Amino acid sequence: MSNLLVPFLYELRGRNLRVGTLEIIELARGVCLGLHGHTLDGFYYLARALMVHRDGDLDRFDQAFLHHFRGIEARTADLFGEVEAVLSDPALLRRFEREGAHTDEPAPEWLREMLDRAREGGDSGEADDARNGSQGAAPEGRDVRGLLGKGAPTPSHKGSNAIGMADARRYRRYRSDLVLDVRQIEVALRRLRALSRDGRPDELDVDATVDATARAFGDLELVLRPQRKSNVRVLLLMDVGGSMEPFAQLCSRLFSAAKRASNLRELRTYYFHNIVYGRVFSSDGLMSPIEIPELFDLVHQRWKLVVVGDASMAPGEMLSIGPWGSTWRRPDGGPMRGLDWLVTLAERFDRSVWLNPDPPSYWVGGTVEIIGQVFQMYTLTIDGLTEAVTYLSKDTMGKRPNIIGNPRNAL
Repeated sequence: MSNLLVPFLYELRGRNLRVGTLEIIELARGVCLGLHGHTLDGFYYLARALMVHRDGDLDRFDQAFLHHFRGIEARTADLFGEVEAVLSDPALLRRFEREGAHTDEPAPEWLREMLDRAREGGDSGEADDARNGSQGAAPEGRDVRGLLGKGAPTPSHKGSNAIGMADARRYRRYRSDLVLDVRQIEVALRRLRALSRDGRPDELDVDATVDATARAFGDLELVLRPQRKSNVRVLLLMDVGGSMEPFAQLCSRLFSAAKRASNLRELRTYYFHNIVYGRVFSSDGLMSPIEIPELFDLVHQRWKLVVVGDASMAPGEMLSIGPWGSTWRRPDGGPMRGLDWLVTLAERFDRSVWLNPDPPSYWVGGTVEIIGQVFQMYTLTIDGLTEAVTYLSKDTMGKRPNIIGNPRNAL
């Protein structure tokens, strides 16, 4: 059995399903107990019930099942044909009956198993077929389709059997690595919380009240405390225009969900184009600029910085000082380049992330690889946003910019 289940386990894990020893043991136990009904359809449902822990993995499971078991119908059909040819020969069946008269097993083990399955799983029509052959023409013959019972993976079941169900990919819309909608973004953002107590003491502290009352020898002493409220403050910087135009709707959903998120204590949103040149803008039309030093006066290091952009631009944009000058200077006294401003932003906050709408396969080389050395980068999908929120929720210091080599040479 391990020859069947262990490769299937590795196929699932190769598609990023979180399955391991516990799941494979339970699947083996279920197969031994016959919970799969001795059919591939039953095995599909049993394995899916044990191996899939969230709806976002349903489509990945179907892909793994299809890849691992594709072609099994053709092999099974060939085997059924061979078995049917044997079972439809009256002479062979009489031989089995004669041998059975002298042994405890009247027929080979596999024949008894199929006959038992037919008696347990088949309906009256299948039972008649099992006794009389597929058309009732061979009184002493057997039809393998009847012997196999309901759900046997024969070629006539295309589209309704396990392979057909996996191939249909019905759960593609549940995948967690696809485009986000506003509701999904809201659910992901709810995990970003850091509760603290401040404000008026108007909530009853039960434990403190019991303790104070006991210390007062039974005289009731009420102890109040401030309510716990989310203390998460987020600075959202969004790249607009140019190569970000195809993602305008997705970014609008993110902005809408962030504005509606009740767990955020404060949210400030600004915009830039390609890279930050010492200033960001209050509107997506790049109007009403605010200088980065002025922005730093409004936010402190405990804010969470979220930058949204594809990180793709001409190398010269990253290494230039931009169209606007600034009084800020690098430690060596030189003017601030676009890359220097990104490093300054990343170092200002304890934790910051970059959400990239492009898939990770696009993150190799060029400006996106350099920016990936400055910020912790995640994909703008359900999985990516969830991982980013988990990273931002930690209290310790996050990733610090670590640019390897000379960016000019890398670009």
